[in-house]
Amino acid sequence: MIAARIYNGVTAETLGISPMQFASRRETLDRYLAQSGGRFDPADFQAWLRQDSTGNRGRETRGQSVSIAPLPSGCGCGSGQSTPRQRPSKWAMLKSFAREAAKFAAAGFATVSRDTYRQRLATCEVCSEFAADRRCDVCGCYMDVKALMATTNCQRGKWATATEATYEQV
Repeated sequence: MIAARIYNGVTAETLGISPMQFASRRETLDRYLAQSGGRFDPADFQAWLRQDSTGNRGRETRGQSVSIAPLPSGCGCGSGQSTPRQRPSKWAMLKSFAREAAKFAAAGFATVSRDTYRQRLATCEVCSEFAADRRCDVCGCYMDVKALMATTNCQRGKWATATEATYEQV
């Protein structure tokens, strides 16, 4: 579990993930630690991640015994398929990321409102293209990061358009 390794002080370079991915995961871990009194319990952390997007993460499971269902057999994406779905190539994802990052910077790093962010993630979490690693199988993006950016949209058109979102300047 990457969160446990981050908790133990492992760096992004050691984990083989980008600084942006590391920052996102560290931020999630810090939110969990703030709610759990600074104590890290892998089972409780996974249950906390699975809570709905109402802002009540972690409150229902604290102090209770939590049982985590094993991942389904197959590729691990939750679809029951025996082989992983084909994501875009790394080159295609890199070009897409560069394009989206430029738009995000040009917009002054504008983020969507907290409610819009939660709505976007809730939409992703029930989508058949959403994988267990919290990435989209259509675009290959890490949705916890992409959903926050006001200049991005779902490639399947499942999110409100950027002009419908409420922007917040960082």
